[in-house]
Amino acid sequence: MMNIKLIVTFVAVTFTPFLFAQDNEQKISCDYPDNFLDGFSTKHKELQNLALEVGPKLCSNLLLITDEEVESFESTLFQYAEMAKRAVQDVYPEDIFPGVRKITETWEIQLKKYKHNFDYINPISIDPETKGMDQGKDRFKMRFKLQRDFEANLLFTIHDEHNNRCRQTSFGLDCYNAAENLKSAMKPAFSLVNNAILNNNDKRLSGLKSDWEEFIKVARYQSPLDVWFTTTLQKNKFSGIDLVGPPNWQAFLLRPSIVYENIHELEKGNRDDVSIAIEWIGFNWWKEGIGFSLTSIYHDRPETDALGYGITLHIKNKYSFGYVHRSDNNGSIFFNIDLLEFFGENKAVYKKYKEYL
Repeated sequence: MMNIKLIVTFVAVTFTPFLFAQDNEQKISCDYPDNFLDGFSTKHKELQNLALEVGPKLCSNLLLITDEEVESFESTLFQYAEMAKRAVQDVYPEDIFPGVRKITETWEIQLKKYKHNFDYINPISIDPETKGMDQGKDRFKMRFKLQRDFEANLLFTIHDEHNNRCRQTSFGLDCYNAAENLKSAMKPAFSLVNNAILNNNDKRLSGLKSDWEEFIKVARYQSPLDVWFTTTLQKNKFSGIDLVGPPNWQAFLLRPSIVYENIHELEKGNRDDVSIAIEWIGFNWWKEGIGFSLTSIYHDRPETDALGYGITLHIKNKYSFGYVHRSDNNGSIFFNIDLLEFFGENKAVYKKYKEYL
């Protein structure tokens, strides 16, 4: 019994500092700040409501690691693009604003090429440009353009006929106010993605993506119960809809496995056998490639007690071995045959983690 106490003490002293180390990783917010819509009044309520729904969805799927993330990102993006394109075309019809239709179609194509670059976050720019302070808003120039596409650049001088048409197509608003009304409706769609990509967050975003890809590749497989346990213990990290990296350490709970066991005290021929094991609770630092679990082994045979209690060590996320002690003082070493590692798939683990965000 002294052996197992020494092992437990050693493991506790060795791993406790890692377990309670502070996680200083910064998150990328995928939620709107308080009072976000203040100053963005619009009559295009349906479009703005869709934009508000689209923003967090685009942001939370921005890592694009799984097929489901790609599908969700694309369907959300393309649905919004279609509605926004129609809204601009309806407010500024082609017969009096020639070329606007082409710009909106070019913008939609730009959105669908989101995998090539970040140009898709650049909205259609509709900017009133007054001719002079003394002329106010009655006569001014209005520019339609797409960032980084120098051909998609139109300039209109707005006259009464334009304003009369805008009043018909945009809730009684003249062309100047119609532009502000549209921009207020469209703004929420890409504001969160803009924040995730700009202001040096692009490096953080690529870092989160590479961390998750490494986690999927090398970390120990976790059951849904293990993921729940990990996110519960690290709830400060896995809360809300923010983009975060993988857990710094994995937790395991009630994890069954098969082990190949050797009991040296028994006679030859009876020493080696396959036994059933359960990891009652365990932790694994997947980046460092080291972890441990408190483990019980069961094997009903007449030569020794059926139950043994001890420790499993996990090395390089692949190899697990340990020691258990029985009440009749027969100790054993064992090697873990983790069937979950053979049949589990870590992308499924990633999807499970996302359910807790």
